[in-house]
Amino acid sequence: MKKFIALVLALVMVFSVTVNVFAFTALDTTTAMETIRIDGQGGKYFYYDSTTGKVSVGATTTETGLGDLIMPEKVNADYAFTATTSGTTYHYQVLDEVVASDGKKQYYIYCNDLYGYGIGITPDNNVFDPSVENNIAYWLNNAFYNGGTATTDGVALDTNIKPYIVDHEWLVEANEKAPTGYPQTDYSVNCKIALLSISEYAKKIGWGAYVNGSLTSSGFHMFLRSPVGNSTNLRTLYSSNGCTANIAVYNSDPTKFTANYGAARIRPAFYVSEDYFKNNTNIDLLTAGSAVKAIISELNQGTASADEQLLLKGIYTITEDGSNAISSSDWTNSANVAIDENGYINLTKSKWAARNLPTNVKGGTITIEAEVKEAVGNGLHIGLMYDGDASPSFKYPFYMLGGDGVGRAGYYSEAASGKGTGFKRLENTSYDLWYNHFNQPFNVKVTVNLDTGNCYVSISGKAASDGSDLVRYSDGTTVLPYISGEKTFSKVAFYNSSASDSKIDNIKITYDPNGNAYESIKALDDKTLVVTFKDYVNTANVTAADVLVSNNNAVSAVSNDNKLTVKFEKNLSQNGGYMVVNNLKRADAEGASYCVIGNGTAFDYEIVEYAADVTINNPAFTSGSTVTATASVIPGNTSGKALELILAAYNGNKIVGISNVNRFNVVTGSTTAQTESVTLTLDSYADTFKAFLWDENMIPAAFYSASAQ
Repeated sequence: MKKFIALVLALVMVFSVTVNVFAFTALDTTTAMETIRIDGQGGKYFYYDSTTGKVSVGATTTETGLGDLIMPEKVNADYAFTATTSGTTYHYQVLDEVVASDGKKQYYIYCNDLYGYGIGITPDNNVFDPSVENNIAYWLNNAFYNGGTATTDGVALDTNIKPYIVDHEWLVEANEKAPTGYPQTDYSVNCKIALLSISEYAKKIGWGAYVNGSLTSSGFHMFLRSPVGNSTNLRTLYSSNGCTANIAVYNSDPTKFTANYGAARIRPAFYVSEDYFKNNTNIDLLTAGSAVKAIISELNQGTASADEQLLLKGIYTITEDGSNAISSSDWTNSANVAIDENGYINLTKSKWAARNLPTNVKGGTITIEAEVKEAVGNGLHIGLMYDGDASPSFKYPFYMLGGDGVGRAGYYSEAASGKGTGFKRLENTSYDLWYNHFNQPFNVKVTVNLDTGNCYVSISGKAASDGSDLVRYSDGTTVLPYISGEKTFSKVAFYNSSASDSKIDNIKITYDPNGNAYESIKALDDKTLVVTFKDYVNTANVTAADVLVSNNNAVSAVSNDNKLTVKFEKNLSQNGGYMVVNNLKRADAEGASYCVIGNGTAFDYEIVEYAADVTINNPAFTSGSTVTATASVIPGNTSGKALELILAAYNGNKIVGISNVNRFNVVTGSTTAQTESVTLTLDSYADTFKAFLWDENMIPAAFYSASAQ
């Protein structure tokens, strides 16, 4: 009897061990996937039904009943970011976010780097199950998680992100030829690190094996966690054409990069807790995508520093001077521009150098400042370049032209036609930009709106005549089509087209992706403009000296949140001009020191006499009641309009009372409503009151009626 019991216990123990070899949860759903090309090649197209979660394949792009057609899309750069740990830069992409049971968010991270190949995975180990040794899931959650790497081109897990990786229930799609012990329906496994699945690839990536944001063409395969569906192998993704493949051959030869398991690459995926985006300082906020910046901003409200607040909005400042050699990583310097003995960036004859921007910019506002140390010869040029643009000649929005005692600032008139070598002066009679009016050194500031092409220039320093402080601003202009919201720029270039040396120092470049800060510009009267900015702008620090309009001088500037009321010395031109406002700050980056939103914009305004309304206040209809009518008039931009207000009481068709007439002129130059009133006292019952506001020509301006019924 004891032998029998022992045998039973032994069988139970064996059974228990067998059961726990596989750690999965069978699901009722079935997402059986054949080998397909997601990009639609081979007559197959990918569909996703969001209501059922099912992924289907159709023969055309017009299938019905299968859900939404998933068209090929590149990696969304808005969700990409980099993080540097111990000198290694890791590239990531946020694919999704979920809310965990504790109410905190978790983010699905896909690694945008390849982590090598050669981890001993064979076709026999084709399931994705972290409980089975020699399985790819087991390797990811043990050897790799604990610092191990693939044997060839191996990259270790980022130790800075590791503490934030959380356990997750990963769905593995169905396989009609599932290995023994596994269901033919979908199943899930719980672990920290996984691979992308076929349905995630379709829904979240679109197509292609994107590495650091670009489609590769090396022709290698990458592992997915999904089975092939009608075979006994894990699916892979073929990087050169974006199709998913069934590779059933194991080959350890590293030269055979095509369809074999030995050369298939690893690209991990995992969920991190929201604390990763709260606690990590190794994330590059400057280059992070806009959606990643939004995540970090949301999770760090009230805790981000002033500089972090600006970086999270895509705003950054670069400074350069001659204290260090020109860096090959920060500059494009094929002409070998060097630092001279005085520590100045020395642009000798026909040489140029370009400061690389941290990220490509498209739209927004950029301000470039530089201190000009020595004579600029016959041509110092400051402007923008794009990748692949190797020649700076005649491609710049701004230049300084010297020679024969003439020092002029302007821009290339080729901007109007797309080519040419002509110049146009950037100056007007009030703010001429002859730089030989200044002692050297002097400072140059170029502000360009990359959306509209509007730009302006200022030169500041000591006056050549008497050494007094002097600032000169250009008239605004546009450099379309060279600069527009459709163009992408990657560098700020400095070019000397003359035979004489041009030397510069203390370069400062500030970029704001928000573009034009202006909402509207309206005239209050002939000498007053009311400027409304975007709601993220604070005008509190703006003074009259910061506001510039062609051929005019501002005499006062009154701030009210994102509005600015500016009075000018002379009448404004009704058919428009350019306005520049400096010293604006951001209202949504508390404590941040930021004054570069100001940019030039063209404006015009219409003649508006006034806007008027009239009301009757708490009408009472019994004898002896006193009733008041009030007119509210908002001035326009014309002066002294005469209006008349009167209140009448009726009983049926008979007038039973009437007020005195209030004749008044509209007060111009005010931003608040002007109110005027009339009253009458009833001698008898009335059933109706009517208030009339008309102008001096008896043309009605406003009317109001109140009835006892």
